[in-house]
Amino acid sequence: MLTAGPPPPPEPPLPALLNEPVVTDPRKRIFAHEAEAGGGVVRLVWDADDPQYLEAELRLPSYTGRLPADRVRAFWQEVKQRTSSLGPLAIDGADPSP
Repeated sequence: MLTAGPPPPPEPPLPALLNEPVVTDPRKRIFAHEAEAGGGVVRLVWDADDPQYLEAELRLPSYTGRLPADRVRAFWQEVKQRTSSLGPLAIDGADPSP
């Protein structure tokens, strides 16, 4: 007789998300996608241990002060374009100046 174990971990919500091994914890399943956009890199990160969240961040070569509004709008447009197959998503938090 087989006993039920934990369910298998979910698959990433977007096909572009690729497995990104965590050297310090090989059991951790992190998936990420990076794309150049507007002089920076838009990075989407999804953690199989916390599947209800998809993180989006903008990485820039240098950061001085607050981002201009047009740059923030371009970032969100890029994120919406890359996640459009998921349908409308709730935004749990946004911090343009970490």
